[in-house]
Amino acid sequence: MAAVVLGHIPIGAYYLYYVRAQGLTSVWDWVFGVAYVLAFQYIFLVKMTYVWLADQNSPYAFADEEMRGFNVPAKLERFLR
Repeated sequence: MAAVVLGHIPIGAYYLYYVRAQGLTSVWDWVFGVAYVLAFQYIFLVKMTYVWLADQNSPYAFADEEMRGFNVPAKLERFLR
């Protein structure tokens, strides 16, 4: 986490500042970039992971011992209320 907070975030913020300050992008580049990221997240991270590739009848279900660890049943109960 230190690498992200002390390295990746400052470098990324400076990169965005530099690109904007030098006029290397237009408003449409930003719009396209944000739309592309959101579409990628929805298609590849949400739909593919939890819908298209999910198998509700998988023979590899989690064992009861694993699901009881860290008080998972109580947390699920609170979440589903």
